[in-house]
Amino acid sequence: MPFQIATTKADPTLDHVVTDAATGAPMRVTVAAGVVVAQAEQARRMHVFVAGRQPTGEPVGFYVPGIDPLPITGEVQLVAEASLAQVVVNAGVDNVDIAYGVGDVTVQLVDAPDGTGRWVYLGFGCYGGQPLAVRYRVTVVRPAG
Repeated sequence: MPFQIATTKADPTLDHVVTDAATGAPMRVTVAAGVVVAQAEQARRMHVFVAGRQPTGEPVGFYVPGIDPLPITGEVQLVAEASLAQVVVNAGVDNVDIAYGVGDVTVQLVDAPDGTGRWVYLGFGCYGGQPLAVRYRVTVVRPAG
């Protein structure tokens, strides 16, 4: 079941320069965080689950707001986290176990179409077939300058 990002609410982006303890070089650290709602593309659909099996994690992703395009060259370190921000379980059927969650978190740099920079793209898998509020945080570390 394909998922899509329905809404995005970004927190203020943290952007500062620190000194690398090992080399003494100045490094720029940018932290972008917020909450997104991931939901099935067709919200009004019957979900059928086979006993003893869970649906596979459906991939979804978005370009992280609050991070300016990064230079096309240069070393960049990326760290990403994603977890459920809110869980609401409303079950009316006996003997039904459904797992809700996110997994398979990935972060990558995607070249801008005009070749002027690279954008940060966060992806993750959605489990459970219901709308999920997902809290994310992406940290970008690169040389200052």
